[in-house]
Amino acid sequence: MEDNGRPSQAAQAVFLLGMHRSGTSALVNFLSDLGLRGPADPLPAAPDNPDGYGESLAIINANNALLEARSGAWDAPPPAFSPESQDVERAQTAFLTAYPKVGNQPLVVKDPRLCVLMSTWRAALGGALKAIVLFRHPDRVVASLLNHNRGESQLNSSLHANALWERYNRALLEGLRDDDEVLLCDFDALLDDESYRSTWLGQLVSFLPEGLGLDHASASKAFAERFSLAATIGASPESVMTPQQHVLYQELKAMAETNVVKPLMGSETPGHDALFGFVAAAKITLPAVETQLAIAAQALKEQTEARQYVEGYSANQQLRIEALDDQLARMEETLSWRVTEPLRKIQQRRRQGS
Repeated sequence: MEDNGRPSQAAQAVFLLGMHRSGTSALVNFLSDLGLRGPADPLPAAPDNPDGYGESLAIINANNALLEARSGAWDAPPPAFSPESQDVERAQTAFLTAYPKVGNQPLVVKDPRLCVLMSTWRAALGGALKAIVLFRHPDRVVASLLNHNRGESQLNSSLHANALWERYNRALLEGLRDDDEVLLCDFDALLDDESYRSTWLGQLVSFLPEGLGLDHASASKAFAERFSLAATIGASPESVMTPQQHVLYQELKAMAETNVVKPLMGSETPGHDALFGFVAAAKITLPAVETQLAIAAQALKEQTEARQYVEGYSANQQLRIEALDDQLARMEETLSWRVTEPLRKIQQRRRQGS
């Protein structure tokens, strides 16, 4: 740690900032191919990302906790907020877990949640950021979000997915500062436009630390190997892109062409806070309802088991009574029972007379 309490290795970090399903996993693996060091505690790979996500479990958990503390989630991000001291400490601890200080190898840091939590991470790490800013056309992001649902969060609405695309990209751009060193990337153009790809790879070589020993040829070769099997997802058939989102996408493309981040002109689509508030409330309410249902189900199970025990005990007692009745009936039919009957009657009268 430095004297100011901030992790000293943060100065070596290249942040990869972009919305979920915008190509960040593919690009972070490409940066690893070029020599950047990923986290010590990576999120395991999955079928839709067989090469891994390049994300730290500690940082993901910290970011989820930061969002949950404000009744939010990755798919219900809260509006901008000022971080508190415990938020900053949580982020610093997560960063040190993900990137223990080892040598001078440059780091690559990636988690899409960073887009909506930049104020916290800037306070935790301090100073200007060195960041690659990645974006895709909203329809392609929406299509990928709807096609690759996993875990507890299931996006079933293109409206919701579009809203997330807008919130993440706006928050990302608004969180950057003039002293940040930024390289923008239009991921669709990177895959589809050979001229753009060649220019961007040249910019990347100049952007990354010189110690990696990269040149345009080596970067191009690594890119071809990494993306040889990359598939381009088409536009969502349920596109509901708003006018505000169209303007934002055009602004992103214009910034990528000049690699200059400019203030956004348009405002966010109305109703986003209400939408994300509804999603967050549902995430809070549904688990509570499920908990109550689980408690009721357990009580019903216990009552059913008790009833079954009583019914079983009663049935066993009834069987014993029937067995005794049968035994008594057989006894009454025996010769000895009939012979001793007069004696039993005399004994009964004597008891009654006494």
